[in-house]
Amino acid sequence: MTLDALPVWLLGRPPVRLGPETLASPFDAETLAWALPVGTVIELVRFYSSGKEFFDKWEIVEANEREVVIRTTALFYPIPGFDGPHPFEDETYTWEELESGGRFPAASTVVRETVIKTQIGTLPVRVYIVDGHAETNKSSSYYFSPVFPGTWVRVDHEMDGEILESTQVIRVTTPRESY
Repeated sequence: MTLDALPVWLLGRPPVRLGPETLASPFDAETLAWALPVGTVIELVRFYSSGKEFFDKWEIVEANEREVVIRTTALFYPIPGFDGPHPFEDETYTWEELESGGRFPAASTVVRETVIKTQIGTLPVRVYIVDGHAETNKSSSYYFSPVFPGTWVRVDHEMDGEILESTQVIRVTTPRESY
């Protein structure tokens, strides 16, 4: 499979529905398995409205046609007594479980397309804005880019129009030369 032949959605087309209640993930299990080979490292930063920043690293340490093992390492947490890095336990997921993380309820999700500037470049994105509970006025926005198949490139959690937490991909290294 090459980046040009990825079986992913195309910008400008409506998102695929799995049924009347669910929007399909932007990347299917096959695409995720191709895009996240062993040796891929994704570094992230989480910004909080309190001003704190946390840095994490996800690393693909094992993978086969059915599942993947992801190691999460806390690179920097500004909490007394917790000065990173501290590896967490490795987590095993099926590719289908990772795919399901990109499915959203159709009735409470608005989808739009835009271009955003990130630390990994200026990217075309499809944003899935998922309304939470009406009584709390919470929503979450998931930004996916066809340039970076594998995971979202940014996630924002808001309440009453204020971003409480924003997690963003800041660096990607992969053994795949064409990616």
